[in-house]
Amino acid sequence: LKYENIYQNGYFLLDGKMKEGTEIAAPFAEFDHGFDFYAPQTYRDEKGRRILIGWMGLPDTDYVNPTVERGWQHALTLPRELTLSNGKVFQFPIKEVLDLSCDERKIELQAGHVFEAEGPCFHATLFPEGPFSIGLRQDAELNYDGKVLSFALKDSGYGRDVRHIEVEDVHSIDVFSDTSSVEIFVNGGEHALTSRIYDTMASNRIVSDTDMDMTIRAMRSYCIERGGEKE
Repeated sequence: LKYENIYQNGYFLLDGKMKEGTEIAAPFAEFDHGFDFYAPQTYRDEKGRRILIGWMGLPDTDYVNPTVERGWQHALTLPRELTLSNGKVFQFPIKEVLDLSCDERKIELQAGHVFEAEGPCFHATLFPEGPFSIGLRQDAELNYDGKVLSFALKDSGYGRDVRHIEVEDVHSIDVFSDTSSVEIFVNGGEHALTSRIYDTMASNRIVSDTDMDMTIRAMRSYCIERGGEKE
């Protein structure tokens, strides 16, 4: 279930300085198990945070992006702060992204009840217990059997099928949904799944086969300033 994409991005944890010619014995860990994560870059900001931004797209894939007909494809991921915890690199959107949230609501998502978000741009945090199946938007699904978490797309994936993560326990799932993308963080950023998604946005559902608590927030947009001009 590892290395399901043609190109991998991840990290080795090294203890001390590596001498030239030394073989790396540390295991390789993937940064992202989704369909669209490539060529990440990191930098340290003025606050001392290590921030990662990835390219939300992959070359040489069987799946496609329908926006090519409109003259564009791919995007950048949300900026993610990297932290080291218990021998793992965690990643989670930076505080400035979280500050874009509004209209926060805490609800009990009852099994089989379809919750409709007001639009495709939202940040949902779900707190499952045990195995579950969660439907997102038009046809995206998250399924956990107690050992493997799978993320699947149907028509909205344009050829994207399913990706997997082996994980012992899932206690929280953060879904950052945008008009043509989803970025999913498991257990506060222990694992990540990034994908483009192309549905009609007519249904922005969240539905689960088990009861679980959920916090849902709408998300405002932000502007990128370049050379003093906003885009």
